[in-house]
Amino acid sequence: MATQNPSSAQFEDFGQTNSPGTYTPVTLLGNEDRLALKPLTQLELYWRRFRKHRFAQIGTGFMVFVILMAIAAPLITPGITASSMNLTLSFGSHGPTLKNFPDYIFGTTDELHYSVLALITYGARTSLMIGFLSALFSVIVGTMVGAISGYFGGIVDNIMMRITDIFLTIPFFPLLVSLSSILGHGSGVGPAFIITVFTIFGWAGTSRVIRGVFLSLRELEYTEAAKSVGVNPFRIIIRHLLPNSISPIVVSFTLAFASFITFEAALDFLGLGVMFPPTATWGNTLASAQGDIANGDWWWTFFPGLFLTLTVLAISFIGDGLRDALDVRSKID
Repeated sequence: MATQNPSSAQFEDFGQTNSPGTYTPVTLLGNEDRLALKPLTQLELYWRRFRKHRFAQIGTGFMVFVILMAIAAPLITPGITASSMNLTLSFGSHGPTLKNFPDYIFGTTDELHYSVLALITYGARTSLMIGFLSALFSVIVGTMVGAISGYFGGIVDNIMMRITDIFLTIPFFPLLVSLSSILGHGSGVGPAFIITVFTIFGWAGTSRVIRGVFLSLRELEYTEAAKSVGVNPFRIIIRHLLPNSISPIVVSFTLAFASFITFEAALDFLGLGVMFPPTATWGNTLASAQGDIANGDWWWTFFPGLFLTLTVLAISFIGDGLRDALDVRSKID
């Protein structure tokens, strides 16, 4: 006798009667339910957890928009190229308008004679590049130091952590200002110099976090099993422990990315970072606008500052979403 669940057409009960007279129900699943029970890969689990974080999705969408805007800068502002940013273009000072869209959408400047859109698009290239590369290199160095220190322990750990403590006690931003003032001779420094300084003095915090993770991972059973069969320590670090530390590494990267963009903008605003012209950044765009604020040209500071703020927030949201997605204790609906 076949019965069907009246509340769902996807489940069918083909009950069967055994020889002694006992009844055993057999439930067949529909196609949708079979797909629901399909084992998920690790990447699919990560994506489902990340997708639950709405602010992370918004941040990702905004970052994609900003990156595409920076890449397509020559197409968005065809009258200006990266090599002509030190030329004087006769725009004059005008507020935001849809005339000659999209060139004047954020207004134009009077003192430098540029459209604010051009300053934002080309400034995004430099600011994002400095923030991304600085965060990437500093996290790589910090991860290497923390992994070696946490895995080997003993005297290696003591030496490396004392060096790390020295870097942690250095006042980062005042040192950066001093170095830029001395080495730049008051005329600013290049992006390569800022990336190098950020990398040298920005890895210590990450190393502390990764060391703590490795101190716990090295005591687990699979690490002891790998040691017992004679696996090379560096192979254990790279193949077994590092993949299980990906969550704090990714979170450290996003935090460093947002912080370095802010530090670079502050340095440019003080006139000790990348100089414009010829290289535009969001920081030196804000610095250049100081003289025109009193004239009522609010758009010159508002829109670059808005993009800077939203970018930092977007990166922070993405970091929160990745932290939840990579956390093995997180549940999915």
